[in-house]
Order: sequence, then C-alpha cells, then structure tokens
Amino acid sequence: ASRAEKDEAAQVATALVRLAQLGAALGVHLVVAGQRVGSDLGPGATALRAQLAGRVCHRVSDPGTAEMALGDLNPDAVDAAQAITTDEPGVAILSGVDGSWMRARSVHVSPKEAQRVTREHAAITPDMPALAAAVGGWDPGTRS
Repeated sequence: ASRAEKDEAAQVATALVRLAQLGAALGVHLVVAGQRVGSDLGPGATALRAQLAGRVCHRVSDPGTAEMALGDLNPDAVDAAQAITTDEPGVAILSGVDGSWMRARSVHVSPKEAQRVTREHAAITPDMPALAAAVGGWDPGTRS
C-alpha cells in the first residue's frame, strides 16, 4: 500500500474504532468486511480488529490471512480456516466472544433472487437526508 493509502486506512480505522466504542455503549454493533485487515495497514487496523470480537473467516489461500482474522482469538480456528476446501463453498469459521469457534455455512443467494428481495422491500428504505438530519446534520454525500 502507498503512503496515501496507509494514511487513509489509518483515518478510517480510527473513525471505525471510535464508532465501535461509542456504538457498544448504545448496543450498536458494527459489521466490518475486509480482505486483509493486518498490522501492515497501521496501528489503527490492529486497534479496530481488537474491537471486533465476533469474526467470520471464509476459505483463505495463505496462513497469514487466517492469522489476521482469527489468530489473536484462537489458534485452532486458524487451522480450521486453512482446512476449508474449494469443495465447501460458503463454509466459514465463526469466532465466539469466549474464545470458542465453530464451522458454519452461508446460503447462496443468486443475483436474481437478491434483485427480487430488493424490489420487494424497496418501500421501506429510509430517507437518508432525513435520517442524516436527525443524527446531527451529517451529509451522506460527503466523506467526512
């Protein structure tokens, strides 16, 4: 990653850590997805990962990626993630808050089915400008 990318990652990680901390006090939970959330992105990424007790790791191609996702929670989970084969689509390792882990399998949703469900529930999409105004005027069209 370039210096600019690392700086941006640090800013985003700091904001997400703050959101995770404030949200936890209010019962709000974050769902964060990433390919490689490792220390090479800076200390902010490590601090963010520490806030994320419940983790999901699908099949990985190298031990380092499994270690980034699960290594600080349970070494056995790292081995289990590396044992997922290409013949097991949707299988993942889920971490528990008590250091436990389990294998799980997600359900495949086709693009056609996703479009159908999206259309079916489009009427309940929140009004983002009104929602933003209600939480202090944040403009969803900006990045800050």
